[in-house]
Amino acid sequence: MSEYSYVTLREKPELKEYAAEWFHGKWGVPKEAYLGCMEAYLNNETEYGWYLCINSDRIVGGMGVIENDFHNRKDLCRYQKWDFGLWAVILKESDEMIGQCGLTMQPWKGGEALEIGYLFERIYWHNGYAIEAAKACKKYAFEILEANEVSSIIRDTNIASQNVAIRNGMTLRPLKNCIACVPQFDTMHPSMT
Repeated sequence: MSEYSYVTLREKPELKEYAAEWFHGKWGVPKEAYLGCMEAYLNNETEYGWYLCINSDRIVGGMGVIENDFHNRKDLCRYQKWDFGLWAVILKESDEMIGQCGLTMQPWKGGEALEIGYLFERIYWHNGYAIEAAKACKKYAFEILEANEVSSIIRDTNIASQNVAIRNGMTLRPLKNCIACVPQFDTMHPSMT
């Protein structure tokens, strides 16, 4: 069984070169760009942190901010605003990213609703990964975020995702062109009515 540890670069500064090479290999941004930003973080010149997921001394995941990240990126803004978003789902046996699952805020009745969302590579469907991840997100929403409500908004033709939501304890509420799956309240996405 794989053992994962999560550290900041400040906790393990000796990983700086390895981390810069790992990020370069993933995103193709020059290694020097990563090293400069990591050095600024290590010297306490910035609080834009560098986070690593490590398995047996190998980096298998990470997150950080480099200079070219300062633009309006919807995927990163979630974390800045709410401290949550979509998370990578990693297959333990191979350390391969097989999909995403997480919590997002969706527009709803002039406000926002907390939603569990999931998306997996097709070859990993029907293996129980979506329900495992969705249940963990529901638990996180209620126990860590202390949310009162959570939903999943699913296309009315996506029966597999509807079944995941049902297995996650949600109730289907038919809407126009979608199904809102809710454990405690009715939702309606304004763009789908």
